[in-house]
Amino acid sequence: MAERRRPTSRRGLSENSPLLGGDLPELVPAAEPGRALDDWGRSQRVFDLVDPLLDFYYRYWFRVETEGVEHVPSEGGALLVSSGSGVLPLDAPMIMQAIRHEHPRPRPVYMLGEHWFKSYPGVGMLAKKLGLVAAHPANAQRLLRAEGQLALRRVGRGGSVHTAMRAGVPIVPVAVGGAQEAAPLFLPAKFRLHFVQPIDLSAYSPEDAEDTELVERIAEDVRDRIQAELDALVLARKSVWFG
Repeated sequence: MAERRRPTSRRGLSENSPLLGGDLPELVPAAEPGRALDDWGRSQRVFDLVDPLLDFYYRYWFRVETEGVEHVPSEGGALLVSSGSGVLPLDAPMIMQAIRHEHPRPRPVYMLGEHWFKSYPGVGMLAKKLGLVAAHPANAQRLLRAEGQLALRRVGRGGSVHTAMRAGVPIVPVAVGGAQEAAPLFLPAKFRLHFVQPIDLSAYSPEDAEDTELVERIAEDVRDRIQAELDALVLARKSVWFG
C-alpha cells in the first residue's frame, strides 16, 4: 500500500526546507482586496493612523535628511541593511518614512526583528501591525523572493548576506547618522539617512550562500560601505542637534 503523504504547513518550514525553492510562490495566497491585515499582520489602516506621529518625529523632532533614497529598488525584493541605532530601534521607522515620503515610488517596508518585542504589552502588537516580522529564515525568503518585498534588518556578521543570496535580491546599505545619540533619552538629535548604491548579488546562486568565506567577505564589504558613510557624516556634522 502506498504511503500517504501528510500535508505540508508553511508554519513548519525550516531554513533548509525544499519549499524555500521553486515551490514556495505557489503556496503564497493571492492578495485579497479590502483585507484589513496582510499575511504578516501588517495593517495599512493602523499605519495610516500612526503616520501623523511618525511624521512628527520624521519632520520636526529628528528633522530627517535623506540622500540616495532612489537607490532603493522601485519593484522586486531587496534587503535594506542599516547601521543600527543603539538601545532603541528608532532608525527603522525613520527609514520607512523616508521611503514613504521621499522615494519616487513609495513601497511598504517590512522590518525583520527579534521576538523580544512580544514581551512588551501593546508594543509588540503595534510593531507587528506596522510591519515587524520575526527574523526567521523562512519568513525572510518568502518576503524577499516569493513576494518581492522590501525588508529591513541590522547589519551583522554575515546573516544579511546569507539571506539576500538565498533570496537572489540586492542589498541596499543604509547609514544612519544621529540615531546613536537620540536613542537613550529620546533627544532630538538630527538624523541623516544615506542609502548607498545597492550591492548586486545576482551573479551568485543560493548554494553560494553556504560558502562561509564568500559570505563573510561580502558582509565585510557591506560593513565597510556603511562605515565609510558614517565617517563622512560625522566629519560633516557640526552639532548633534542641528546637524
